[in-house]
Amino acid sequence: MECYKKFWFWSEQLKQKGNLENKDSIVVYSFRRFNEHTLSDLIERKITVCRPSKMNDPFDSPITLWGIEKYLNKICSHEGKDKYIPYFSKALNYFRIRSFIANRKTYEADDSILKNILMWSFYANEHKGFCIRYRLSNHFILWNDKKELHRLRILPVIYEDNLNIDKTTFNTDEAFGYKYRAWNYENEVRLLSYCPSEENDFYGEELKDSSIEEIIFGLRCPDKTKQTIKKLFGNSAIKFSCMRMKDDNNIYDLVKMDC
Repeated sequence: MECYKKFWFWSEQLKQKGNLENKDSIVVYSFRRFNEHTLSDLIERKITVCRPSKMNDPFDSPITLWGIEKYLNKICSHEGKDKYIPYFSKALNYFRIRSFIANRKTYEADDSILKNILMWSFYANEHKGFCIRYRLSNHFILWNDKKELHRLRILPVIYEDNLNIDKTTFNTDEAFGYKYRAWNYENEVRLLSYCPSEENDFYGEELKDSSIEEIIFGLRCPDKTKQTIKKLFGNSAIKFSCMRMKDDNNIYDLVKMDC
């Protein structure tokens, strides 16, 4: 087990910052429901990551299909596979992800992201939730702790029409960064975490040198929710905004306003 933990950690060292090479920080957006999990993140100043198998879409990460023991036994011909596959598969469970939306050209603040009605509908509880704008430091773009075998990096999602998993090797970009093309309107980027010292399906990464810059409330967000979140931050410098329908003939055009 210890060898496979090291294998996946050191395999990740081949992956670099990509088009984020010269970035000291990036801006990402997270559309959220109002619940105890989201409140916990805000109170503790953390970002919760989870195992891909816990996502609502079974096709969210190909690794959830390729990395299970049943499938690995099918594609592996090694005579000792019964001994090794359970450990190989379990070591993959120490990868966890968190999904964000970003302007993948600039990685700076972009209010046009907030006009995406589907994001509000799918991920912010039918516009009753809110969106958090984070500025993530270099710690999240690419970071290693060789002693703890802990690794973080930002991974832009690649959208494909077809992905063949009938092969004996699968790199982590494919495993955690490929998604069906129907989702390409999301412009998703992922925080990929590898942390074998954590056994839980979910755990929080601290917002080291990072910050919440703005919280934007959805069109239907209740006043009680707004008041609760504002109280959490007191007199901090966080900006609070609300989404409204634009006052013109296009009912689908959302606009951000101060609140």
